[in-house]
Amino acid sequence: MTNFRFNEEQTAILDHLHYRDSQILAVNALAGTGKTTTLKGAAEYPLNAERLRYFVFNKRNADEASAEFPRNTTVSTAHSFAYRSPHPDGGGTMSEVYGGSQPRLFSGSLYGPLRDQLRQSTDFADRVRQIRQELRCSEGRAIMAVQSVLRQFSQSADAQIGPQHIAPDLAEYIHRAGLQGNPKALLGTSAWAWDRMRDPFSQFPIDHSAYLKLCSLSPPRIPADTILFDEAQDASPPMLEILKAQLQYGTRLILVGDTYQHIYDFTGAVDAMRIMQQDHPDLTQTLPLATSYRFGQEIADAGNHFLRLMGSPYLLTGKGPDGQVLDDSVNNVHAVLFRGNAGLLQAAVQAVLAGQRIHVVGGTGEIVNLVEAMGRLYKGEFAKHPELSFFDDWHHLSEYAQTPLGQGFSPLVRIVEQKQGRVEAIAKALRHTETDPKQAQYVLSTGHKSKGGQWDNVLLMDDFQRSWLNTEPEAERQYQVPDHDTLCLPYVACTRAQKTLLTNGLLDTMERALREEK
Repeated sequence: MTNFRFNEEQTAILDHLHYRDSQILAVNALAGTGKTTTLKGAAEYPLNAERLRYFVFNKRNADEASAEFPRNTTVSTAHSFAYRSPHPDGGGTMSEVYGGSQPRLFSGSLYGPLRDQLRQSTDFADRVRQIRQELRCSEGRAIMAVQSVLRQFSQSADAQIGPQHIAPDLAEYIHRAGLQGNPKALLGTSAWAWDRMRDPFSQFPIDHSAYLKLCSLSPPRIPADTILFDEAQDASPPMLEILKAQLQYGTRLILVGDTYQHIYDFTGAVDAMRIMQQDHPDLTQTLPLATSYRFGQEIADAGNHFLRLMGSPYLLTGKGPDGQVLDDSVNNVHAVLFRGNAGLLQAAVQAVLAGQRIHVVGGTGEIVNLVEAMGRLYKGEFAKHPELSFFDDWHHLSEYAQTPLGQGFSPLVRIVEQKQGRVEAIAKALRHTETDPKQAQYVLSTGHKSKGGQWDNVLLMDDFQRSWLNTEPEAERQYQVPDHDTLCLPYVACTRAQKTLLTNGLLDTMERALREEK
């Protein structure tokens, strides 16, 4: 049994599970409030006589939980569960169908495997030619378009491919090309490709999102009395469909997450707790975890600023080490957090060139590939990259970066333009960062990648203030209060600190915005 004295909130959750007060329990666990300890306590008692299935975010979390949780708990990721599930069309399990003697499963981009299909299937080649005519584009861009639709569909809860699976960047390209109506050839070819991806006796390639999607279309019964689901605020729609299907068997669901850390909506992720409350109000009860042992009350109050603005019924109580919040910037920090990639990119390059040892959370591979591709596009060269596949030239990317949909590109566009496409030194510097954070003098991270991390001293960079500035032309007000989804990220960032939080002017900017709004 866990040697831990549970607080009142944790005890209320354990009592709720003991008395089976509802089939669905949503545990809204604010930052650092001991959700894993609570779940482990539930697995040991009162759920010790039950078969438990615990779904976690990634393999690292799965390995850690497997070592800590009791034997009645089977731990896995959503993907590993789906991979071992029966294929709905026969042929064995997903692993046997897609990873057998002639593996069809590919990690990463499907661009290469789809391109290979042009030589192996005259039907696919003919269909791609029709897409080229319809979209007035190259062969490579046509394949990228098919890949994009398949990716959007695989991340959705929909049963069939349709116009809703045209991603914003592809929709912008279609609009820019002056095309009218839905691209029938593209959607038809994507549906044709999906039929072959799901066919257990085909050799058409698939990626890891495809078998999870396929599992969600015909969900198997999960052999468990109670299912624990972590990071429920950022659930994939396919996984949520699998969970919903378990209700018919009387299976109890425990959804654990922080509604106010919902920061991956741009990937299609949804807040499973909110959806269950909306779709099954009679079956769902919500209980909070709001006592944090990561930090003291000063840092808790910094997080509470954002929770109040988001309308949270719960506020953080800090029971961790005493700390301080300073609305300025100093040099002695353990982690420097950025709202976006551009600020992190500049800081990382400057640090490496100055001879400092830094670690970038999540690694630098993704951002290096994007920057190098943008540099090629700027110089008029072919830029093979999924995020740039629908831009004919640099001018179109630059224009797109000035729109609301493309604003995430804007800082990187400015950097590439300043360097006139010569980004080799930036890429080289980024490749020389420390892979082990223990070997680094300090850590750099975006707000998104910082989620799940904690450091003694945390500095928020000034790009967190941009969403509070009113940039509308001729605007009477200088400041604005961001929407709910935008407020989630600074809340996550603030609550990474354990002893010192340096907000770098953000709190002052917030106060000005709130005064203007009154």
